[in-house]
Amino acid sequence: MKPRLYSKYEKDKLSILEKFLRPKSVAVIGASRTPGAVGHEIVRNLIRSGYPGQIYP
Repeated sequence: MKPRLYSKYEKDKLSILEKFLRPKSVAVIGASRTPGAVGHEIVRNLIRSGYPGQIYP
């Protein structure tokens, strides 16, 4: 099987998708210091899973 060559258009689409799926930072709207609150759990899960980017609560 031959390696697939991507067109510039396809590379641009892949680049956009990569930025969406692997963001450098995340803003959590509704973040909370209250354990059990949805915003609190989202931030906690990001930290526990080892998210490498900046988290803005």
